[in-house]
Amino acid sequence: MSNLRRIREAKWEEVEAEEMRLLRETTPGQGILDYLALRSEFEAWLQRDETVYGAEYIARLVRLQEQFHRLEESKGDRMEKLIRALIDLQTRLEEAGIPSAAIGGLALGAWGKARLTRDADLKILLRRDERQRLLKLLEADYRSLNADPDEMLRRNGIVFVLNSEGARIDIMLEDTEFDAQIIARAQLVEIMPGRQVRVCSPEDLIVLKMLASRPQDWVDVETLIQKQAENLDEGYILKSLRLFEQLIDDSTLISSYQRIRERARRDV
Repeated sequence: MSNLRRIREAKWEEVEAEEMRLLRETTPGQGILDYLALRSEFEAWLQRDETVYGAEYIARLVRLQEQFHRLEESKGDRMEKLIRALIDLQTRLEEAGIPSAAIGGLALGAWGKARLTRDADLKILLRRDERQRLLKLLEADYRSLNADPDEMLRRNGIVFVLNSEGARIDIMLEDTEFDAQIIARAQLVEIMPGRQVRVCSPEDLIVLKMLASRPQDWVDVETLIQKQAENLDEGYILKSLRLFEQLIDDSTLISSYQRIRERARRDV
């Protein structure tokens, strides 16, 4: 599984630069509308975490939402569009024989605590040398946000696309055996009433976030542990982290995870 090293050898600075370019092109008005629309759609998920957020914080967000309600209505239901876009793309991929799994914010909402997200992250079972299959599937109904999507996929294994309704999906190729494992272990989850998406397992999401190792990722891992509790396969998580410790020469993954786990259980 030596190609697992590619997770940290990828040219993430180029991916981040592309993300920053897209962010800078977003107007303040668009940013406010994105936030309010997503806040509205995530209301039910956020309510179940009220003890974490606090009633005062929720009340402030609700007041802000009400203040711009008319402006929000003019833009329609963005979260509905995002979920519809994800389901549609997963269906198209499945029909083309390309399995996939949602990761990122939507997976976190399914297994842990809802966090606002402006796009959907999708891992698909295609290698970089198979990228033309993806581009062919996308060409009729999706617009790439990258100037050269083929080059972006070749160099970084990721492409950002918009569907006809303007919903953004970030599509990531299979670069490692672990990616294939994530997709194989994915589960169908009813993310909204009557709407199912294939989502990575909570254990795989924890491993991904431990590999990313940003402060917010550690917060997300803690909430995943608190929410899933005894449902988590601890043996699988530790086995995966131990493998990555050897492959990417990072001896801190397991100890960091255990500290987060202890804190999560102590705070329950």
